[in-house]
Amino acid sequence: MKERKSILFVLLLSLLGIGRGYGFEGAGTKDSPYKIQSATDLLMLSERVNGGEQYDGVHFFQTSDIDLQGEPWIPIGTEKVPFLGSYDGAGHTVSNLVISGHRSSRLGLFGLVGKGGATGSPYISGIRLEGVTINATRKEEDLAIGALAGEVRSGYTVRGCAAKIRSLSFESAAGGSVTLGGLIGVADGCELWDCWVEQAQKGGAIEVKSSDACVVGGLLGRFEGYAMNKTQAQIQRAFADVSVRVEAVRSTVGGFVGVAKDVWVSDCFSLGDVNGLEGDVAIFIGRMEGSGQCCYTMGKLNVKGVTKHPLMLAVGGEECDNFYYKDYFGLFLSGAKEKYGRKFSEAALKGEILPEGFSQRSWEVHRGQPPLLKMRIGGMSIR
Repeated sequence: MKERKSILFVLLLSLLGIGRGYGFEGAGTKDSPYKIQSATDLLMLSERVNGGEQYDGVHFFQTSDIDLQGEPWIPIGTEKVPFLGSYDGAGHTVSNLVISGHRSSRLGLFGLVGKGGATGSPYISGIRLEGVTINATRKEEDLAIGALAGEVRSGYTVRGCAAKIRSLSFESAAGGSVTLGGLIGVADGCELWDCWVEQAQKGGAIEVKSSDACVVGGLLGRFEGYAMNKTQAQIQRAFADVSVRVEAVRSTVGGFVGVAKDVWVSDCFSLGDVNGLEGDVAIFIGRMEGSGQCCYTMGKLNVKGVTKHPLMLAVGGEECDNFYYKDYFGLFLSGAKEKYGRKFSEAALKGEILPEGFSQRSWEVHRGQPPLLKMRIGGMSIR
């Protein structure tokens, strides 16, 4: 209660024009960023942004681990007032994030980041989310959900961010469309590096039930180049280790990304199983309109009425080299044509060699395991 009163007091001072930095240590610059030192500071940032302060070009730096203690969280940034600053988590955790009974169409630690443009080269980096629970039930026309952010756009770089998920779900008997990704729901015109999603506990999963079509991915729901400046978005060194279960007809579902358009995907993998109904459902990328290299999946696919298990559903003239699978029918579907991914050799599965095309700059071999990204070695640390 005392924390809540102090935040309201700071907001009142801000409204009176005393300053958007009041209550934060630092100057908000790259060399002297505003410090996020506690749950109170993080909540104050949410209140300030959602109250109208976008922090365009302003820098924030998290100085310690933060426990939100399961208190209902209001995402930082809305469609009307997106967050336009930069945030460096510095490898610290934000734990026990819980969202339910939502009042926004963008759900995550951040709601909407970057819409309408942002100054400089903005970024979200180094945030480790532990024990995320987001359960949405209300029908929305355009709902986006991700542990880190509902939507990120306008040239942002997302680097070194991770989430351990307890539950990310959308269920609505009245229907409703959702774009849901383990880390980010919608990413447009962004670069993502060294990011990943894992299940926080046995049974933790991404689940969607709706009578309307949805887009769902283990790491990202929809990932697109930015149409206004025709930028090709890219994601490099990333993985998803989470089960994806979707009961929504005509949906687009992937164990790694739901929809990837005008993108470059390199040095990525997925481990979780995918369960879905009819639609564009694939073990790695649901619908691919881009290029990539050096990726693999170890998950299994279960789609009712489908006997051919696609690695991804590709359209157009994509070049996807050295995409590997483990033990199922590794099919690329590209228009009317069918082509195949590459099956792991026994030596690669046993960690004796790297698969052809995989670089030692990004991958390592360990006995008894498939290739591992170097960032994954040592648990949550990035190397």
